[in-house]
Amino acid sequence: MKIASILLATLTATATAAPDGPSAGKEFGSFVGTWKCQEKWSKTDFSPAFESTATLVAQNNTDGVWIAWSYVQDAKEKNPPPTKGNDLWGYDPAKKEFVREKADNYAPGVITHLTSKGFVGDTVAWEGQAQTPKGAVPFKHTFKKLDDKTIEGRLYFAGQPFYQGKCIKQ
Repeated sequence: MKIASILLATLTATATAAPDGPSAGKEFGSFVGTWKCQEKWSKTDFSPAFESTATLVAQNNTDGVWIAWSYVQDAKEKNPPPTKGNDLWGYDPAKKEFVREKADNYAPGVITHLTSKGFVGDTVAWEGQAQTPKGAVPFKHTFKKLDDKTIEGRLYFAGQPFYQGKCIKQ
C-alpha cells in the first residue's frame, strides 16, 4: 500500500505543471475564445487555389496545461469537403519547448507533431514535418497577434507560403 501511495504521489507531481514555469495557458491564453477567419489558399501540387471562411475555437479545459483547438472550414463549392481539425497546444518541461499535436480529416490516423519557442515578439511559429499526398515535408504555421481581437495566420510547406488568413475574435 505504501509503494502504491508513493507511486501515485510521484505520478501526480509529474503530471502537474510547475506553477511558476511556462504553460500553454500562460503563453497562449489570449487565444482562448471563438474566432472567425477569412482565408486565401495558394495552389499546391495537391490542392487548387481557393478562398474560404472558417471558425476556430480555443478552449482552456485543463487548468492551462493544454489549450484545445477546433478548426472547421465552411463548406463552399470550391473546397469540398471542407477541412476540419483538432489541436492540442502544451508545454514539454523536459525539452523546455511548446508542443502541438494536430489531427484533421485529410489524414486519418496521422498526428502531426510541431514545436515552438512560444511568442517571439508578436508571433508564434510552429515547425515540424507534415504528411501530404506527396510524402512528409517541412511545415511551418505562424500566428501573428495584430491586436487583442485580430490574428493573422500563415502556412508554409517546404518554405513556400500556401495559406494566409486573418481571424477576428468574436
